[in-house]
Amino acid sequence: MPGATSLGIPYPLQGETVTAQSWQDMATSVDGLFTTLNNLTTPATHRATASVSSVGAVTAIASGSTLVQSFATEDWDTGGYANLGVNADRLTLDTGIFYARFNVLVTPTNSATNITLVRTYLVLDGFTVGAAETDQAETDNGSAGQVATSMMFIPNNGAVLQGVYTFFGAGGTAFSGSATMQVYKIRELTNQ
Repeated sequence: MPGATSLGIPYPLQGETVTAQSWQDMATSVDGLFTTLNNLTTPATHRATASVSSVGAVTAIASGSTLVQSFATEDWDTGGYANLGVNADRLTLDTGIFYARFNVLVTPTNSATNITLVRTYLVLDGFTVGAAETDQAETDNGSAGQVATSMMFIPNNGAVLQGVYTFFGAGGTAFSGSATMQVYKIRELTNQ
């Protein structure tokens, strides 16, 4: 078969005799292209990801104090990042480019507590990750404050990712009514 597509798949030209070998050559070329395509799409559609969450009062926090969030439930973990039985306050990551999100609902411990501001951080290896601080001024009479922080970053192998929050208000303490932290590995650093 002297004809070929731009992808290198051979095909018979008009008037050419088609043989079993020509069919086999065409089939082998098509199969090779599908194998290449599959090898490219599998990493793109099967990225490592994890989600941990916590519901209910964990630890009371005074206004202006900072608390590292603990998690009780591993929602899913395809990357082996969570080990809540050992460290309930973190995800341990490998190298790559990641997107992370931390969401917390801060709730008053009693009716006297008035929440005016909630601040969340993503902390990587003990340092606040740049541009990951979010303030939320409350408009619902200070009854609760829900804030989400997200960003992309490149950690070192074994890096510890934590979600941290603080609230500002008056009248008493608050706690995280619910919280989630999720990571998605966008790509490996070795991919070209």
